[in-house]
Amino acid sequence: MTCGIYKIFWDNTNVYVGKSQHIEERYKKHLYMLETNRHHNYLMLINYSRYGFPKLEILEECSREELNTREIWWINKLDSYNNGLNLTMGGEGSYTKEPGYYKNVLEYLTKTTLTHPQIAKITGVSTNIIDLISCRHCSYMWLEDKFPELWCELLHRKKDKDVYLIKDGYIKKITSRVEFQNTYNISSSHLSRLISKEINSVKGWHLCDKEGNFLYVPPIKNTFYFIKEGSIEKVTKLADFADKYKLDRSGLTKVTKCKLKSIKGWKLCNIDGELLNP
Repeated sequence: MTCGIYKIFWDNTNVYVGKSQHIEERYKKHLYMLETNRHHNYLMLINYSRYGFPKLEILEECSREELNTREIWWINKLDSYNNGLNLTMGGEGSYTKEPGYYKNVLEYLTKTTLTHPQIAKITGVSTNIIDLISCRHCSYMWLEDKFPELWCELLHRKKDKDVYLIKDGYIKKITSRVEFQNTYNISSSHLSRLISKEINSVKGWHLCDKEGNFLYVPPIKNTFYFIKEGSIEKVTKLADFADKYKLDRSGLTKVTKCKLKSIKGWKLCNIDGELLNP
């Protein structure tokens, strides 16, 4: 087994520097924690959800006594704290990302009814992080010490409107996003996008009401139906449809996602001409 400093990476800009007396075993533990969605480092979880398993490179071998100082040196050399995946400056440091980075998130979570993607867009903080803070994940328990009043509000805040998902006729009420993600192996970003109606489905799950009626009807095999003045048109290629009727493509996409009711009179409907977003 190798004692020293290592880096885990997906590419040159997605680098995590670590130390261990048994690097090879430590790397295996990282992979296991990523695969089971239990890793303490949310940035690494995000990269794993996008790119799969990372690679390992041993940067140097050193004695046990040198581990802390050499880790700090390598984090500084590779700039993996400011422009990488490290959450600390190394050594025995605690999680030192600026607390103010998260304060705005807490304020939006406790004082507004904005969705997580909306908060992410305003604050610049990723949806994944907002999800973890919202469910008071162990990685962010330190926020309770920094912002006790906001944390208390978060703890006792009024529950969000009930969310239901359906798959193969089975209706599931979401009481805990994290529990649902872990149970069905769904990433937090995908679940948030589904709930905010940015995507059609995740692993067969669709947004619905408590009776099982779709709130956002997914297209079958990328087939859409549009209606205008009683005329229904089946659309399999949005680009061709947009060109045919000189429609703005981004606007047309918004109609398919129920973010826009119509474009030049064309409205989203089902095969029978019933409006899906009246």
